[in-house]
Amino acid sequence: MKVSRNAPCQCGSGKKYKKCCLQQEKEQRRVQPERNTTTTTPPEETIPLQRMLKNSEQELSTEFSTGLTLIPTPMSVGLTPDIVLRLQQGERELALSLAEQAESDPDEFLQVLSWLAYFGHLGLSVEARRKAWADTGYKDALQSWQSERFLETTFTLELLEYSQECPEGEFSINDAKVLNRLRNYVEEPEREVDLETLETSFLHLLGQSHTPWQKKDFTFKNRRERLSMIWDNYSDENIDDGEGIGFQLAEDPARKRWMALTFEFLHDLHQIENVSWTKAELARQCLERYILARADGNLKHRSDAESLSPFSAQKMENHKPKKNKKKIKPHKLCPDQTTLERFLADRFGRFSGFLHLRAFAMLEYLPAWLDFLLSKQLIEEHHRDRTMRDLSEIGRKTTQFASTYFQPLPEIVEHFQEWYAKHWG
Repeated sequence: MKVSRNAPCQCGSGKKYKKCCLQQEKEQRRVQPERNTTTTTPPEETIPLQRMLKNSEQELSTEFSTGLTLIPTPMSVGLTPDIVLRLQQGERELALSLAEQAESDPDEFLQVLSWLAYFGHLGLSVEARRKAWADTGYKDALQSWQSERFLETTFTLELLEYSQECPEGEFSINDAKVLNRLRNYVEEPEREVDLETLETSFLHLLGQSHTPWQKKDFTFKNRRERLSMIWDNYSDENIDDGEGIGFQLAEDPARKRWMALTFEFLHDLHQIENVSWTKAELARQCLERYILARADGNLKHRSDAESLSPFSAQKMENHKPKKNKKKIKPHKLCPDQTTLERFLADRFGRFSGFLHLRAFAMLEYLPAWLDFLLSKQLIEEHHRDRTMRDLSEIGRKTTQFASTYFQPLPEIVEHFQEWYAKHWG
């Protein structure tokens, strides 16, 4: 039976449970994994996100460092080094053969797609996606949110491939060739796809839309602010079981502008930094989701008061937190060490290779992201310098882990070593 935090401790000390044995039990649970080397915990639960969010900042840093030593090499998450090396060479027959098997292991196929993207194979990536979607039951094996994200990335890659065929400045989302590409995935793109948003994003990607951005354009509304409750056929009978209650997230214009900005960054990565379209898109996706997760408050440190009960919102009104030294608030578009470590702990704590590669791509181009913001006059020099100082330890850990993760690919290991030396050496 679970003991209430405020109940008398069962040891008979006369103190409240939270002031007595609870702390000892927490400490025992924290050190137990270090002592128990035969744990049966599934690999994907090695570093649960919820535990990450409840730890102190110092413990999070330690766990992120520990997590990097636990992440598997490509071989242990489904793909052998031989397959990875063959994908690096762009072996078409292998990629399409793996696409035919996408339905049996969707996660492994996502990893195949991520390796193709990481190695810069745009045409082969598009061909493998088409084959898996049209010729197998892959789309039925995905959950709805997974399908949405798959199509979001696929549409971007399809349009990128098409843009290389059409004359510069003549791109139109209503072009018959564009719509035919989209029909490989949806029957009626005019009705099923938000073509206006897709075109706007893609024009930013091609560098054909030049928006004079301002800092106030990216004042995000968090999830709670965007959440509106809709009461349908309210009555006392249905309120207890939640019937008739729905939740709808209001649109946030700042998020649409943020999406457009990240596509401009994708354009600069390709044109200025000479990064392949596909690898740049991996970095863009991960960066986009990190900043929005932070804006939604998903990466905040959670105090005990927030998890006391379902009615914690009422109790927190009388909760007086201890006074801490004032911290410098990070710029809304710049990563900060604490939340980035929590985000990476989640990405690197899962045994999903496609998440690892996106995180590696984002980390590699964070310095380029700061230079991009500086060129757009969205940050100042001191923002960039402070952020780079804050990220130095994450850069060191990333380089250390890359030497293990990319062991079959020594040129990538060497690249990360040079990357760290260039920015923090």
